Amino acid sequence: MRDGAAGLFLAAHNFPKSRETKSPLVEDLARHRGELDPKFHYLADAPLTDPDGNKSVVKFKRKERIQYLASENEESKGGWEGYYIQEKWQWQKKRK
Repeated sequence: MRDGAAGLFLAAHNFPKSRETKSPLVEDLARHRGELDPKFHYLADAPLTDPDGNKSVVKFKRKERIQYLASENEESKGGWEGYYIQEKWQWQKKRK
């Protein structure tokens, strides 16, 4: 787990030599909550799934410089995004 300019991400032990990275699932953060910096506990406490039951993934919006949730399943990206507003997670349909 790394905390970089683009928010939290998973990387190989030899990063930055190996540049492959991945967005973490909320369930992975929840499992390792005790090892996270307290400033990221709100991400570990986020909903594990979207309203359709797809897994939640932590993403980062560079323009707004915020962490948010996106939903994904095996076939495709889900249709939901989750935002932490007024100390509460709120889901909204993705705009196309």
